[in-house]
Amino acid sequence: MTTTSSSLPSAPPITVSPNITLQPPLSRCGEGPGLLLIRPANLVGCQTNNTTLDPAPLQKWAEESYTVVEITLDTVRSGDAVDVSDAISAAVRAFSEYPQCSGRGRGHGDNLKFGILVYGSPRDYGPSFPALLQQSITALTPEQAPAAAIYFSAWESPCPTIPALFHLPAGQTLAESITATTTATTKTYQYPSTRSPGFILPGHADFDPRAAGVAHTRSLTFLKPRTGGPYFDLEQIWEAHTHHEFGDRSVENTMATMVQEPYVNHIPTVCCLSPLSTRVLMGAISALNGGLPTACMVCWNTTTTTT
Repeated sequence: MTTTSSSLPSAPPITVSPNITLQPPLSRCGEGPGLLLIRPANLVGCQTNNTTLDPAPLQKWAEESYTVVEITLDTVRSGDAVDVSDAISAAVRAFSEYPQCSGRGRGHGDNLKFGILVYGSPRDYGPSFPALLQQSITALTPEQAPAAAIYFSAWESPCPTIPALFHLPAGQTLAESITATTTATTKTYQYPSTRSPGFILPGHADFDPRAAGVAHTRSLTFLKPRTGGPYFDLEQIWEAHTHHEFGDRSVENTMATMVQEPYVNHIPTVCCLSPLSTRVLMGAISALNGGLPTACMVCWNTTTTTT
């Protein structure tokens, strides 16, 4: 996946229906596989309370270059078989008709590849929603079946034929009926420090940025091989970033290589160690990180030449 534009990605959301929104990819390549987000209506107000730099899921996943469709369901709609089926069908149709949704399966002989993320817990929806969701997905043709499903709570009736990832807050476990049938394509992660499924949502009272960041990375790792990406040429992006920052010194073009709300992670560079100690320590850290660079070269040169 390449990048061509030097402007900050801007693609306004598209209203599919009153409770369904399509957000085009917010990446410079402007395309990506489909991702269906299902959220309960009682969590819609979280973004209003968000004081962090973490965007709402609709924007966050679009910045990863997914074509995102978000369905919002209240307890009434989520308990109605027709409403649930129509919403899933409308989302699949939106993926198929949107030109920048890669892997649409239209005219190429390929299947439509998209993932599903279900926010909240079963009690945030109608009592019959887990079964209705499974029925609606099962009713899709084999060419339209989701490639993966991700849950942020213990669901009783996940779709058994779809690879599933469970992010479970403290105190939650999967039902025996699920764990007894788990396969190599089912993964479960526990988050002992979290208090509810809301730990993943910025603005929620139980939002945990550390756990949410780990869960997001794990979700990406789970989704990408199953949805066919999105993958980026990180070397090309980094070269463009450093060129605009230090070459043509353009603030606008430099910012365009990052997301809407970029931030800096400050990492200790062990500048007080001797050259030999620094080499030994950095070599060990590099080995643990698969040989990837772990320190800024400016700081490295300072410690090895002036200590």
